[in-house]
Amino acid sequence: MTHTKQIVAGCVILYECDISIGANLATYADDLDMLVVIDNSASRDPAIVAAVRAHANAEYVFNGTNLGIAAALNMAVDWARGRGADFLLTMDQDSSFDDVPFHAFRDRVLSLPFVKDLAIAAPSFLIEDTMATTVVDSPTVITSGSIVSLANQPRIGSFDERLFIDEVDHDYCLRAHDVGLRVVTLPDVRLEHRLGQSRTVSVLGKTVRWNVHAPIRHYYMVRNGLYMASKHRRRHFRYSAGRLASLGKTIAAALLLAPKRRERFGMVVHGMRDYVMMRMGPRSNAVHSRSALSGHQPDRDRSDA
Repeated sequence: MTHTKQIVAGCVILYECDISIGANLATYADDLDMLVVIDNSASRDPAIVAAVRAHANAEYVFNGTNLGIAAALNMAVDWARGRGADFLLTMDQDSSFDDVPFHAFRDRVLSLPFVKDLAIAAPSFLIEDTMATTVVDSPTVITSGSIVSLANQPRIGSFDERLFIDEVDHDYCLRAHDVGLRVVTLPDVRLEHRLGQSRTVSVLGKTVRWNVHAPIRHYYMVRNGLYMASKHRRRHFRYSAGRLASLGKTIAAALLLAPKRRERFGMVVHGMRDYVMMRMGPRSNAVHSRSALSGHQPDRDRSDA
């Protein structure tokens, strides 16, 4: 029986990246059939361009402005599908495959018995998970290090550009569940992924560890977290309730434990205000979206160009 080769493309989204991207690319780029690196930075860094072009299968796309995660992912989907790809690896600039080679993860995903019903497959980020080998169905995963099925992506729809950054991946996963597709994690494949600056403090005798992000991130975390909890409350009530609880803890840590508390408080307030006003997109250019909570967004053709 003849099996058609599955074409796996990859994308990396950059924003004010440093030269460490070269080392990260080396852990997966050459195991892809093709790779697009989409740079949302304000200026082009020749060293980063050279690091990308060191891989013969890689293409560098410079946007010259921050279009956000969702728009860049939609660009990558169009780029990959237009070149005949079946799957798309989505990576952040800070992520790499170190413990398990990417080709091993890729081959396992492509050989999943339910691959025709797959929306997205993700590696693990927790060291304690790496002893397990059973594929786990997950409510949501993050896009960094994940393999997206391009065959099933049109059933889910585009990544929601109203979110700009934060919750883009979770929204995609929940919509995948809505159309009966599977979102899975491979616990024994671990991805190195940096989520902000980690800090540890003692609170009432207990050690508390959290990731400290730039103050502007709290605007998106609050606005988009509230938006997601409302948008998915009917079909995914447990997720929505958990999201609100997690958001409360994030806000408390940001305002009580993190530096620049006044600035962070302002971002939290602005995030709440813009959620109520349904002002979505980038904060500097937020647009009013009357249909946001209905789940409707303008149709975008994800078919081959």
